[in-house]
Amino acid sequence: TSGLQNREWGFESLRPCQPKPAGYPAESQREGRFGEVESMEGMSVVQKIRQWPVGLKNYVQELQMEMRRVTWPSRKQVRATTLVVVATVFAFAAYFAVVDSIFSRGIGKLIKMFSQQ
Repeated sequence: TSGLQNREWGFESLRPCQPKPAGYPAESQREGRFGEVESMEGMSVVQKIRQWPVGLKNYVQELQMEMRRVTWPSRKQVRATTLVVVATVFAFAAYFAVVDSIFSRGIGKLIKMFSQQ
């Protein structure tokens, strides 16, 4: 697992309010693909560099597995949601144009009023 997500325990807090359960891997350890715990402590820089291709391969394999699980939307769903997004963008653009025009005229009148005195 990587990041804050841990498939066995759920999501980890950066500041946990409860102690970690017994048997929970230490901060310096990470769980490998098949559940084995790989310790990163005590490894030289060369050993860490040699582990990099293995880690990359595991990452790509896990990524491919996750991508197979994704439920992709149909072309019809993508088209419909895209139209909703485009229409919403234009609606907000029109709204902000009107609000900007109102404020611009109001501030212009205030400046003109105070500059005449």
